[in-house]
Amino acid sequence: MKIHFKISYYTHWGQRILVSGNIPELGNNDFQKAWPLNFQDKEDWSGEVDIAETNAAKLRYRYILLNENDGQFTEEWGEGRILSDTNNDINEFYCFDQWNSPATVENTFLTAPFADVLLRDEHEVVVKKPLKTVTHVFRVKAPLMSLNQVVCLVGDCKPLGNWSTLKPVLLHKTAEGFWEKEINLSRGNGATHYKYGVFDINEQRFCYFEAGPDRTAPDIKSKKTLVLLDDGFIRIHSQSWKGAGVGLPVFSIRTKQSFGVGDFGDLRLLTNWAVKVGLKLIQVLPLNDTIGTHTE
Repeated sequence: MKIHFKISYYTHWGQRILVSGNIPELGNNDFQKAWPLNFQDKEDWSGEVDIAETNAAKLRYRYILLNENDGQFTEEWGEGRILSDTNNDINEFYCFDQWNSPATVENTFLTAPFADVLLRDEHEVVVKKPLKTVTHVFRVKAPLMSLNQVVCLVGDCKPLGNWSTLKPVLLHKTAEGFWEKEINLSRGNGATHYKYGVFDINEQRFCYFEAGPDRTAPDIKSKKTLVLLDDGFIRIHSQSWKGAGVGLPVFSIRTKQSFGVGDFGDLRLLTNWAVKVGLKLIQVLPLNDTIGTHTE
């Protein structure tokens, strides 16, 4: 089985992009043994690797930046990407990915305080119905969708509605937290242009398109081939969520039930007060490093 990797990243002289994964062909997550990609025109890096068919189902990979001048590696944010769990007989995967910088604001909404509490996603995880023929898998992250909203897809071909917003293709939520849709574009003629949007399932209406230029899905005329489009985050306003909080040391929490210097039992009263006045966050001081596991 062959996997083709392609990602856009602007590098400087002495920098290169590698692929690291949890299988022997990609170094078993050892950056020193990661698979090197080749520089293409403009900002593209690409490469291909043959892997054992049994390794495809468990593969989780990520891109890393190597600075050859000092030997330092820079990782993407997150736990890595996976191949689509398709029932089709696939011999080749084409992975078109977007670099996920740790500095991307939207990653904040995927950390534990937001994902587990503040923005806990109540969308139903849908078990997809396998299609007879799948050529492309569209995948995007959208942590700021409200319960009545889903991500949709519109493009310049018949399977994507010919740019009509009356019946856009609705994506489903996966167990990994992506919005995803399998599409058959085998009858297409050339690359497909598309954009993601937001659809209101309660009112059954299209709300708006994402910002930015059209995205492009390549047309690869080859049997037993699957194109995976991991498009990063949907391009919508990331400042739509706002919240206020309070940070204080435990000894400053003084109530009639405490010893006069504050104790952990008073945190319950503090929490009740925070809910009453509309605060969403409580930070107990002193501050500790919260980036070691990228979860807080």
